[in-house]
Amino acid sequence: MAKKVDLVGQRFGRLVVLYECDERRNGGVVWRCRCDCGNEINVRSGDLASGHTTSCGCYQRERTAEANTVHGMVRRGKHHPIYRTWCHMLQRCENPNTSNYKYYGGRGIKVYDEWHDAEKFIDWALANGWETSD
Repeated sequence: MAKKVDLVGQRFGRLVVLYECDERRNGGVVWRCRCDCGNEINVRSGDLASGHTTSCGCYQRERTAEANTVHGMVRRGKHHPIYRTWCHMLQRCENPNTSNYKYYGGRGIKVYDEWHDAEKFIDWALANGWETSD
């Protein structure tokens, strides 16, 4: 049988080991750990040593949010008014299947090349006094 190693005070990713728990999982020692975000979780020795568990789950949530955020203009499933304005502008000027295309893109009105990037359009609009009418 391997000698038990005391992990108290050691850091594994975002986790710092606080103390050994009475609990055992699959024959392994379980440690109480505090994550950098403040949450506390119980983790098996093997999961700490292998690098399988390095946070309470906050790191994965941050990565998922980052991967799914393009422009930051959606909150609770609703688009910010300035983002909707940008989308509608592109549709009117570039999508022949849009009902208002004939008044914009159909007449040769084009979107400034730089404004195809939502962030650049939003920065310009805000710097030039854009206000929501909602």
